[in-house]
Amino acid sequence: MKKLAWRASLCAGALSAIAAIPAHALTVTFDDLGPTFALPGDSFVSGGANFSVDRNDLGFGVVDTQAALASFGNAPTGNATQYYAGFNDNIITMTSIATPVFSITGFDFGFIPPVASPNTLSPGGLAAFWTDEFGNTGLRAWDFGNSDVAGDWAFQRASWLAPDLTDGNVPAGQLRSVNLFACIYSANGCGWPANNVGQFAIDNIDFELPVPGTWLLAGLGLAGLAVTRRRQAGAVVR
Repeated sequence: MKKLAWRASLCAGALSAIAAIPAHALTVTFDDLGPTFALPGDSFVSGGANFSVDRNDLGFGVVDTQAALASFGNAPTGNATQYYAGFNDNIITMTSIATPVFSITGFDFGFIPPVASPNTLSPGGLAAFWTDEFGNTGLRAWDFGNSDVAGDWAFQRASWLAPDLTDGNVPAGQLRSVNLFACIYSANGCGWPANNVGQFAIDNIDFELPVPGTWLLAGLGLAGLAVTRRRQAGAVVR
């Protein structure tokens, strides 16, 4: 019995040590790409993450600078580098390349109003439909704010864990995928699709990966703990 208890303690200690290992931090800036035009079904890689444009929507995405994106709409101010812009109710999905799961810590985002829209348009927010490592799903959304006196929207910074429009719908574990899109305010709240006026810009996505090997070690630790528990149960029965 002491031997079984020792094994269980060893497994628990190993898992605790694994959990204490710092994650590997990365940032998606989109500056490692040339100007990119992405249609539904297209995908591209930037900053250690894979991005794919939803096949079922009519929207499209563009990676370029504010000056270049001005031709598609009123590009948000406050960012002179390249960023991703989603147009016409575009949805883009983010996953990690190196590991099956990841966690987002923060990002810059802004609203892109349609060229013909009035300056008084109340846009809504950037929404993130997530799936975590346990198969749970949920939605988070951050308000775009208001335009300035010139009718321009500016980039702003958001924290993944900060309070949002969904009142704190936080995943239980790390993320497997995140679908990013713009929801637009209506009488029923912030919804999508939005008659092709759901448009957004996103940049400087800070995310973290488990240290390489952590998942394998964690799996071995859990397997060892399961074997210990089965043996202990068998000993009690006898």
